[in-house]
Amino acid sequence: MGIFILFIFFVLPLATILLSIVLQKLLRSPILVGITFFAIYLIVSFVAFSNNLAEALIATIIYTIIAIITAYITRLICRCWRLICNFGNQNNTNDTTNNSVTTSTIAENLIEGDTTDNTIQTIENNSNNNCYSRRFYRRR
Repeated sequence: MGIFILFIFFVLPLATILLSIVLQKLLRSPILVGITFFAIYLIVSFVAFSNNLAEALIATIIYTIIAIITAYITRLICRCWRLICNFGNQNNTNDTTNNSVTTSTIAENLIEGDTTDNTIQTIENNSNNNCYSRRFYRRR
């Protein structure tokens, strides 16, 4: 009986959380994630717990709520990460466009032999792109 309680209160919620993160990344819809988990747990509750159906339905609803909440949290984290990456990319593209004019002047200054701290800072600004966004690699 102790293993069954551990399974109900630890293994199933943990598996629900992990699989809802994966399904959210694949389906990109928290409602679809919740519907999927509700359908799976509904089938499992009818097959495995036919003598305690009311308790199994309550557990199914609780696990579905856990899956939906986890999917919304995952969606929020992904959106925040995308905003942070886009903000970093916008800053870098602005720096690059502003520095593209100075890059030609850097080349002219280097040809003339004039090296200043501004040229080193401009080169460092152009090479600092720490936020890698997957949107450049996807085609839709």
